[in-house]
Amino acid sequence: MKNVFKSAPEITFWAGQRFYDRWNIDPNDWFWLDTSGFGIGAYNIHLGPGNLYLAWIGANQDNLNLLGNNGTFGVNGAQGQLNSIGDQFEQTFDVRYRDVDIGFGKLNFIGIGNYIKGGVVTNGTQTFTNVLGATDTVNVSSSDAYGGGGGLIWEYDYGNKSYFRLAGLAGWGVTNFSAENTGQSLNAFEQGVNGLLIGKSEPNVHEVAPGVFDGSINPYRAAHEFRVIAEWVYNVNDCFSYDLWAYWDENNQGFTTVGKNASTNTTGTFYTAGKTRDFVGVGFRPVYWLADNFAIQASGAWQYVSNVRGYSGINAFGTNGNMGIITIAPTIKPRGGYFTRPELRVFATWSIWTHNLRGSTTPIAEGGNTGPSSPPYNGNTNQGWLIGSQMEIWF
Repeated sequence: MKNVFKSAPEITFWAGQRFYDRWNIDPNDWFWLDTSGFGIGAYNIHLGPGNLYLAWIGANQDNLNLLGNNGTFGVNGAQGQLNSIGDQFEQTFDVRYRDVDIGFGKLNFIGIGNYIKGGVVTNGTQTFTNVLGATDTVNVSSSDAYGGGGGLIWEYDYGNKSYFRLAGLAGWGVTNFSAENTGQSLNAFEQGVNGLLIGKSEPNVHEVAPGVFDGSINPYRAAHEFRVIAEWVYNVNDCFSYDLWAYWDENNQGFTTVGKNASTNTTGTFYTAGKTRDFVGVGFRPVYWLADNFAIQASGAWQYVSNVRGYSGINAFGTNGNMGIITIAPTIKPRGGYFTRPELRVFATWSIWTHNLRGSTTPIAEGGNTGPSSPPYNGNTNQGWLIGSQMEIWF
């Protein structure tokens, strides 16, 4: 909503559910700054050499499982009041100072604060499969969690929708530059149970009955998120464009993960994957038009992971490794630049990964990194093909 103030008609107010000033690397489909959700805010507030953006945003999942486990009703149709730790409402306070012209590009300053209210009641009847293969019940509460962070984005605009972008972000506690931290407290407590079962000291975990564990947890006190991103999108001419990118992402989830490798049985040796995981990657995607509405796209990328914190039961757990990807994609796409849409493409992708990562490269859940994986690349293979089609249109 504009034109609220006659002296500053450009100031815009908004409220509701929305995507909010997202930043991403397009070929990776990775939104490295995305606090989208339900909220209220204002932007285009001219202040000095830049524009001020202010927003309060709530997490997308503010349900507290009010229908009980798995969305079912309680006795005689009554709604259950199960407080599943990790589903509490996350508050995001987002302040940005945008488009500060420094003569050779523009600076964007980012400041974010987060708050999650701890559990009001202890959750109940939450079960999980422990590292020994048995099913346990956990009753866990959490304390209030906080976070803060920010960073700087520098962008140089070449015109013709071409740009070079360099960004650095650092967040502590709850702040991970998205709008929610669903499930972290519960996951941390379950890993505490696993630690207790293999003989580690876990002072916050108490076994109150066989297979039943009580306690409290707040993993965010030790968590952090650091990111550095570089991206160069260049529309050379009407027939040729490309995207070149590189990134480093370090995530400390605030708790270790207990697991085993492929040769470990329930009485064998267990391992602990550290709290911190680093991703490093580079990539290049050129687009060449053969006709006004037909182009050939290609892509080559490499990524390194320092610590696989999921996939217990395979040899990738707790190790590091590399992956390389090559793609060719004939595409129906309007001429005129890298970001022209709509786009309909068929693609063939070949990937190869180090032996350490066997069984961890095709997670069933999109974007997942903990398992399980889907055939045929969930076994001993270290390379493979993916062939398919995609359609992309923006509104």
